[in-house]
Amino acid sequence: KCAIVIPARYASSRLPGKPLLKQTGKYLVQHVYEQAKKAKLLDDVIIAIDSKETELALKPFKVKTVMTSDKHISGTDRIEEVSREIEVDIIVNIQGDEPMIDQD
Repeated sequence: KCAIVIPARYASSRLPGKPLLKQTGKYLVQHVYEQAKKAKLLDDVIIAIDSKETELALKPFKVKTVMTSDKHISGTDRIEEVSREIEVDIIVNIQGDEPMIDQD
């Protein structure tokens, strides 16, 4: 089994609220999620979040989220926390600010 995990840190020190930037009418992390869902050979796509704001904003889009600690200093830490809750063989890390990622 293969899962894509997208770390989305709302509490970014450089750009607070970055996952929920909406320059195109969609949230930045929503673009990333939609591209990730197009990937072949995957079983799940999860957004690893750190805030209620992100959870509430994404709820209408029926995306799978896992709330992680807001104490993590990197996306890798956030993914490691999610890895303890899911049963997969492979986890692919796609950054929450890569909306143009190629799904192939």
